[in-house]
Amino acid sequence: MKIIDSGIINNTERDSGIKSANFSEICVLTTGRWLCSYRLGANKTSRIGERLVVTWSDDEGSTWADPVTVSGNLFVNGRYGGFRYMGLTPIGKGVVLGSLCWTEHTYLDDMPLVNPENQGALLENTMLVTISEDEGETWSLPYAPVLDKTHKGPKGFSSSSLYLDSGEIMWTYESGKRYFDEAPFKHKVVSMFSNDLGGSWEKESVVVTDQNRYYWDHRENVMEDGKVLMFFWTYDIPNKTYLNIHAVESEDNGMSWSKPWDTRVFVQPARPLSLKDGKVALVYVDRKNSPTIKVILSDDGGKNFDEETDFTVFDSTLKKQLRDKRSFSDTVNEFGSYSVGLPRTALLDNGDILISYYTGLEPDITDVVWKRIKI
Repeated sequence: MKIIDSGIINNTERDSGIKSANFSEICVLTTGRWLCSYRLGANKTSRIGERLVVTWSDDEGSTWADPVTVSGNLFVNGRYGGFRYMGLTPIGKGVVLGSLCWTEHTYLDDMPLVNPENQGALLENTMLVTISEDEGETWSLPYAPVLDKTHKGPKGFSSSSLYLDSGEIMWTYESGKRYFDEAPFKHKVVSMFSNDLGGSWEKESVVVTDQNRYYWDHRENVMEDGKVLMFFWTYDIPNKTYLNIHAVESEDNGMSWSKPWDTRVFVQPARPLSLKDGKVALVYVDRKNSPTIKVILSDDGGKNFDEETDFTVFDSTLKKQLRDKRSFSDTVNEFGSYSVGLPRTALLDNGDILISYYTGLEPDITDVVWKRIKI
C-alpha cells in the first residue's frame, strides 16, 4: 500500500479563523464527485454555535466547493439543539440521503455529554433525515422520521445509513437513557429499516446487547458477497478499559446477526471496505501509543487480519491520548482529549481507498483532511 495523494478539506474555514473542524463523513457519487460533511465549532466539545456543513470536489480533491450549511428548524419537540454529524448515503441519480445527529443545547455548555454517575445521555439525541436531489449542493428541510416505538429513550448513532441490496435503507443506532434516569441500563445496538427514503422505519432488529460491554461507534457496510459487516469500538464496563475491535455480520440484510467476534485489532474502526479481490480493508485508529491512522487487510471476511498488511496512513507523533480510568467519568472526559480520529472511508472506482479524518496538535484546533491510498 502507498499514499498517492492528500489534502485539507476545510480550507475556507481555516482561513476565516474557525479552528475546530471534525466529525466528518465522506462518500463518492456515481458521477465521481467526492462529497464530505463535517462539523465546525469554537472548540471540539462546545455545542454553542456549532454548525454542520457539506462540501464537494469534482476534481478528486484538488479543490473543494464553498461549504453549504445544513439548515433547518433546530427546535425538536420544543427543545433547542443543533447538528453534530451527518451521514451520507448515495441512492443514485444525484439523490443522497443525509442522516443527521441532533443534540439538545438547552442546558449549560459545560455539562458532560454523558452523566458520569448513571451513564445517561445528555438531554436528548435525535435522528433526523434530509434529502439532496442535486448531488449534495442543496438539502431539504430536516425532518424527524416516523420511528418504531420499541425504544423511547435517546438514540445515538455515528455512521451513515446503508442502501441495501434489498432496496431498503438500514440505519443503525445505539439505545440510550435520559440524563437523570436512575433505572438500570443495558446497552443495545439496533438496526431499523425504511422503504421510503427514511420517511418511516417500521421494523427493527437487535444487533447486539450486553450489560458488561459498550459496542460503540458502529461502522457497517455491504460486502461483495452480500453480507453486511459491522465493526465496533468496544469497551469493557466492569474493568473500565477498551478491548480490541469486535465485529458481527448478517447474511439476511440485517434482520439477524452473528455473535460478536474479536478481530484482534485495536481500537477504533472506520467503515469496512470490500475490495475487488475479495479482501476486506479496515481503516482504524491505533491508540496504543501515539494516535495513528492505519489500514489492515483480511482475506476471510473480517474474521482475522494479516499483521503483515498493516499500513500507517498517518502518525501524529503526539503523546499517548488513552489514560488509565478509575471511573466512567474518566472515560467520558477522555473523549475531549483526542486530537486525531474518526476516520471515514469510501472506495473509488479504480479500487483506491479514500479516507477523511480530523487531526491537529490540540483537541480544539483540528482540520478535516483526506488521504488516497493505493492498495
